[in-house]
This record gives sequence, structure tokens and C-alpha cells, in this order.
Amino acid sequence: DLVDASLNTARSAIVHAMASVMPDFNKDVSVDEISTALKLMQMEGYKDPRNGEPVPAMNEKVIKQHLMFLERMQLVIANTSKTKYSFAAELYRLFFKKEKKLHVFEERRLK
Repeated sequence: DLVDASLNTARSAIVHAMASVMPDFNKDVSVDEISTALKLMQMEGYKDPRNGEPVPAMNEKVIKQHLMFLERMQLVIANTSKTKYSFAAELYRLFFKKEKKLHVFEERRLK
């Protein structure tokens, strides 16, 4: 519900792009890495599953504005210099991956 109510197509695309850059674990990613992933999503014809809208074109300034909003939502966290971002929780990364394998979260926790 939080995702549906708060994430427009651009923000949804950003968190999906972040998750695609982090296939195995939550790590800091730069705005450039997010921008590259967004461009790849556009080329692949990715559409927001909730409303069918394509990934909008976003420059670095717009991406940073959306990241600030996502940070206020406590969905992502920034490093001290606000140059890299990661998910606030591993579960968020797993949720936004293309292939959702939430059981991996439980398996990692048990180790």
C-alpha cells in the first residue's frame, strides 16, 4: 500500500533500477548507475506494472529530487556526501527486484 500510494511512475522506476544494479546484496549506488539502469529499462520497454506508463526520461537533477523524496519516505538512505544511495532495508531491495525471491531474505537471516 505504501508503494502504491507514494510512488509515481518515476519513483517506482528509480527503485526498480536501483534493485537491478544490486542483484546480490544491498549496496551504495551512484546517481550515474541509477541513470544508466533507467536508460536500459527504457530501451527494454519497461512499463510501470500498476498503470502501464513507460519510464519517463529523467536527468540527474530530477533523479536526485526523486531520491530525496524516497529518502524522506525512509525507503532509501544516502551516504554522508549524498552521492550514493542504498535501500534502507534489504527487504526493500528484494521486493523491487525483477525476480522476487523473498525466501532468500529468510535464508540469509538464518545463517
